[in-house]
Amino acid sequence: MKKYLILTGLFFSVYSSSAQSLKEASIAGTLIQGNFGLYLPFGDLANRFGNNSSIGGGVYRKSVSNFIFGIGSDFIYGRTVKESSFIDSLSAGSDLIGYTGTIADVALFERGYMIYGSIGKLVSIKKINPNSGIIFSAGVGFLQHKIRIVDQDEILLQLNKEYKKGYDRLTNGVLFKQTIQLINLDARRRMNFRVGFDFNEALTRNRRSWNFDERKQDNTLRLDMMMGLSASWILPLYSKNEERFYNY
Repeated sequence: MKKYLILTGLFFSVYSSSAQSLKEASIAGTLIQGNFGLYLPFGDLANRFGNNSSIGGGVYRKSVSNFIFGIGSDFIYGRTVKESSFIDSLSAGSDLIGYTGTIADVALFERGYMIYGSIGKLVSIKKINPNSGIIFSAGVGFLQHKIRIVDQDEILLQLNKEYKKGYDRLTNGVLFKQTIQLINLDARRRMNFRVGFDFNEALTRNRRSWNFDERKQDNTLRLDMMMGLSASWILPLYSKNEERFYNY
């Protein structure tokens, strides 16, 4: 019994000293994140889609000097498609008639993703926690989006797998990303998160060789922008060497 009490006491002693070290000094570590975002489109993107959301993750490294750098990726999805005039080219009348002779039900969605690398600086609030504060970061990456066309009953020959490519407006290009976020790395490792504002700008082009409904190729350079709120849940990982250095 005495043996177990000693082990329990050592555990709480190490845990307490680790928590205390996070309050007293900046510690390096690896941050594994789960991301969620809500965005408003601007620029050329606003002419094609409405509001969208994103979900994804990333892996970042925080240095002792409070620089944070790493990579991330997010899946983008939305339900509002403004650029839907191509639907008119698929029917002679007001309805889309499938090969079965019945009216087809077609749904349109926004789909896309972004991959990026970024680096930022944490301006800590030392009196509270030197590992928490405001992060200013910037990065570059790749953005892609398209119109997802769903023929619910799969009765439209005009929208088979290959023909959809002539209507989906697949677009991609280089992404520029800036964020201003509050980060909290809890001294007791219970509430670790980032929350703030994201600003995304991308120079993109349509990558399809031909738009069937417009009967032309679209090579126009686009400025696609998304701005909004983002939040991340963080799993911090500190190496044994780092904990040993700060704990003892």
